[in-house]
Amino acid sequence: MITSILRVGPVAAGGYPAALHTDRGAASDAWAREPVARCVIPASAALDDARAVLLGAVPDPAARRAVGKSLYDMVAATDVGRAWTDLLQDSPIRTYLDIRPAELRALPWELMTDPDRRHLFLDDDRACVRGDYRPGPVGEFLVPIRLLIVVGNARDPELRAADEVDAIRSALGEQLGEWHIEVLWEPTPNELFDRLEALRPHVFHFVGHGGTDDGLPMLELVTRQGIETLTSEMIDNVLRHGPKMVFLNACRTSYGDPAEAQLSTWAMAGAFEARGADAVLAMQGDIPSPSAVDFAGRVYAALAAGDPLDAAVRRARRALFAARDPAWALPSLLVRREPEHVLPWRLGVARPNAERATRAWNPTVRATIDRTREHWRLWGGPDFDDNGWHALLVGGGEKTGKTSLVRSCVFTWHLRGCQAVYVDVQAINDGKNVSWLDILRELAGTLAECVPDRAAVPVRRFLHRLSYLRRGELPPADLGEPDPGEVDPKDRRRWDPAHEGEPELRARLFTATRALLAEVAGGQRLVIALDHVAAALALELTAFLVPGLLVPIAEGQVPGVRVIVAEQTAITSGLLGDFARLAESLEVERFPQAQAIQIFREYGARVRRPYRDQWKRIVEELSTLPGPWLDPVMLTQLHAMLPREAGRP
Repeated sequence: MITSILRVGPVAAGGYPAALHTDRGAASDAWAREPVARCVIPASAALDDARAVLLGAVPDPAARRAVGKSLYDMVAATDVGRAWTDLLQDSPIRTYLDIRPAELRALPWELMTDPDRRHLFLDDDRACVRGDYRPGPVGEFLVPIRLLIVVGNARDPELRAADEVDAIRSALGEQLGEWHIEVLWEPTPNELFDRLEALRPHVFHFVGHGGTDDGLPMLELVTRQGIETLTSEMIDNVLRHGPKMVFLNACRTSYGDPAEAQLSTWAMAGAFEARGADAVLAMQGDIPSPSAVDFAGRVYAALAAGDPLDAAVRRARRALFAARDPAWALPSLLVRREPEHVLPWRLGVARPNAERATRAWNPTVRATIDRTREHWRLWGGPDFDDNGWHALLVGGGEKTGKTSLVRSCVFTWHLRGCQAVYVDVQAINDGKNVSWLDILRELAGTLAECVPDRAAVPVRRFLHRLSYLRRGELPPADLGEPDPGEVDPKDRRRWDPAHEGEPELRARLFTATRALLAEVAGGQRLVIALDHVAAALALELTAFLVPGLLVPIAEGQVPGVRVIVAEQTAITSGLLGDFARLAESLEVERFPQAQAIQIFREYGARVRRPYRDQWKRIVEELSTLPGPWLDPVMLTQLHAMLPREAGRP
């Protein structure tokens, strides 16, 4: 793709100095500093009318077409424009419109049309995007992409804020584990800044109203204390780590003159750019809420599919344009680096491995809703694999979502390329007569399956030693590396040393297990998750597995290894002994009945069931049921009972 920059500077004598840069035929990177054409674009009083064309309450298609043509002609009639239109013949090409004067920046360049009535901001072959071209090293980051959605006003039905949140969740729902979404509903400024600092989101998305407060550009926050504002001055002075991408879906109908409100939008965008944002997507006029919801969902769906940011915005624009929705021109994207590098995320594993993991983990992980705080505790902060604990006991009542929470976290670690394994004790032997040896064998087999490069040989060596110890014999001192055919990984014969040396042999096997885990960890972090541990025979768990494996890990005796144990609190209280004392604890609480609508909406968005019609009516009825707690089983049961309904949330 050819890259060009059309740069316009502040007004000087005679007009606005402009320059065109292009890498077509360039021999070095100096092309971005050495223009191929220069000119002066004359100032014009007609620019005020052009600025106002998107601000009217009723769209005027003819006026918009006229402005789009005049913007193109204003550039094309110059030496720079003629060189640029020549470049446009060599598609594909991307042009950065680096418009620096505020009065020109406020023009609706998105309407620009060529003599063939082709809209350049809709055209993938001759793509235009506002902003500057700043090539440089790209610091990739591992999934998940962290997205913070802030709803400034959830009470205004005209905003349809909950619908927009649903649309985003639904759009990203197919890319399990690749996005981490958090929603703040009507936070105070301090609550918002605290979460920005802790989460350090890659993407910040705002839904609400915007305008000015004592002359300062702001975003409105309707809080418990009343209306508060997040001003550009606060962004300048409080925000420490700017998001890579900012999406301001802010309506301004409540805040005075539309032209002043438009300037405040650009000023808020500038505040986020100054704090490091590589892209800001904002609205040039009041966008109707149905259009805003549809546009946001389509942008995130395209990003999830792998489109660069500018292509994602164009795809969403074209959908509105095809629907004859005049709102297509209102979103304005400003970038500070190549759009494909705004969110330079990557998987920690090969894509085929990620796809296999997604197919295997899909049902449980897709159904994991809410639990932001709990996820954060398991992951250990924005690095996601810096846990800060050796052992964590995940407790709670029956059917509170412990399994889906743990599986969701392990799945994310898989996608990041971290070493993490999940063992469901309840699935061993169908949960019948599960012994400590069954658990060790299942753990070894899971390691070999999930971490084959590091675990295959050590696991084979471990099972070889087990074959001796199991039958009451010490392995030979010169026991060599076993051939693959010497070890049966499916051997499930019981522990059978029927003599007084059995305790020593068992101790040797646990020592070998800990050595196996340390070897697989290899100086890195290895997380083991044991779910439904109470399915094991009580004596086998309390007398053998806890002291032989769980307690040593909790005490930090196994280098690099961390363990998560998940089970009902009431069951584990007498089973885990010293481990329960040594491990940090995390209680997974039941969902409050008062949050029924919010929980059902999130679940519906994840399974692509729009919140409307029969689903909506039933959920609203369920939300009125008495009782303090919501039974999460109702989510899956109700979804399974009702016929599928196609459509976007």
